[in-house]
Amino acid sequence: MKTEHRIIFLFVLINFVFGRMFQLFQGIPCLAELLVLSASGATFWFVLSQYIPSFLQWATLQRGSNFVLPFLLGSTALLSGIVNLFFCQGILILFMSQVFGCESSAFEPLSASFTNSLLGNMGCFISLNVLVLHRKRLIPTDLSHSLQRTGTSVGSSYMNLHFAGKVDQVEVSDIHYIQASKNCIIIETGSRKYVKYQSLVSFFKELPAETFIRIHRSTIVNRLHIRNFESNKNGDGWVTLNSDQKLRFSRTYRKNLRA
Repeated sequence: MKTEHRIIFLFVLINFVFGRMFQLFQGIPCLAELLVLSASGATFWFVLSQYIPSFLQWATLQRGSNFVLPFLLGSTALLSGIVNLFFCQGILILFMSQVFGCESSAFEPLSASFTNSLLGNMGCFISLNVLVLHRKRLIPTDLSHSLQRTGTSVGSSYMNLHFAGKVDQVEVSDIHYIQASKNCIIIETGSRKYVKYQSLVSFFKELPAETFIRIHRSTIVNRLHIRNFESNKNGDGWVTLNSDQKLRFSRTYRKNLRA
């Protein structure tokens, strides 16, 4: 089971326990409401967790003070928690009215806040984000320092790449991955592929060390665009990017993914 799933199940269980305590306090014997809320809540977080890497990729590149990322996390956690309440309550209303043909005490907003805790949902969102931050070390200060070493600043770092006889100014953060191909390298940005006659090793030295990692002798990938990775029994595996592109990594460089 993935760590993300463990986190989701943990907070769903916490909400279930506190919701059951509230039901007992109110003298409500039926567990159907909690089971529906737990199932719909888990579904909500499973879907939302797929978009967290993309959210963090955007959030960590926003200009401002060191409080920008915490503010974005906190406000988005509150918003996602509220959306979760409405989503779960909608599913509960539909389920109870159509299946059991009855009303539920959890229809009331105050009751809903106890049977499906807003704080628990916010905790789940923040925990999932912290997990991704820990895995990829998307710390703004480190990223800023890394980009400054290349002679540029966050949000304006770019490199000149040739395409169809023209020169494009490409944001470094927009580069998804780089692969070696015979006597050249291919730079993938998601919208275009650029060919550059340079060795992978020398090009790697021009990139921010905290953002780009080597996952194969012929592949460099941008941490900001990694969604997840899976290892085979022999230690090799596949990296899945936010664009659904899959890249193979070798066991020799697997430690870079865990760093």
